[in-house]
Amino acid sequence: IGVGEKIAKHSQLFDLNSSFYYSTDELLENFSRERWADSVILVKGSRDSRFERIARLLERRTHTTILEVDLAAMKKNLNYFRRALPQHHALVAMVKAGSYGTGDIDVARMLQHEGVRYLAVAFADEGITLRSKGITMPIVVLNADQDSFDVMIAHDLEPEIYSFHSLDAFRRAAVRAHRQAYPIHIKLDTGMHRLGFTEDDVDLLGRAIHLDPTLRIASIFSHLSSADMPSEDDFTREQI
Repeated sequence: IGVGEKIAKHSQLFDLNSSFYYSTDELLENFSRERWADSVILVKGSRDSRFERIARLLERRTHTTILEVDLAAMKKNLNYFRRALPQHHALVAMVKAGSYGTGDIDVARMLQHEGVRYLAVAFADEGITLRSKGITMPIVVLNADQDSFDVMIAHDLEPEIYSFHSLDAFRRAAVRAHRQAYPIHIKLDTGMHRLGFTEDDVDLLGRAIHLDPTLRIASIFSHLSSADMPSEDDFTREQI
């Protein structure tokens, strides 16, 4: 496919399996995506050609299935669970991976409006995206790695702390940012055996944080390994 007045004027010099357009706009008007299914395509041209419009058109996905998210129904579900809790009991809502594909921003805005205490995301960049869209409520980052601590503090994101190494690294980041009583969330390993402080760590952990003005424990939590297995309810209660 040739695009441009000069090459189009010489179209007769090319094979029959070719086509030419005088402008990028003309190509876009006559574009058929089906023609290029399962193809590898080289798009090459000057900046003035604005071929990035062609690239975007080629990359665009089409779907016959539509997921319709009913925020009113989601709010109804939220209040259903709230009725089972003591009045004013705090809730944390997980909105990682775009709220599991239902739309991170719209869902987060609804949850913020409904007075949910915390949002939780998997990675710092998810929290940064929420901040950039006007979400001001507290956000916990569950996979808080050392390389993201500085940017997390810059966006008021709160880390899950699961080891003495991550505790020390985040303390240093908070000191660099001249922050005091920065909220952190302590994860305990009570049976999942993935991440978290163990029972043997608790005394040392308490001493490490108790007199530290830099950090403040906002919550302590654990990961229930068998909560979806009624046959293991006794073990789940032991974890709790």
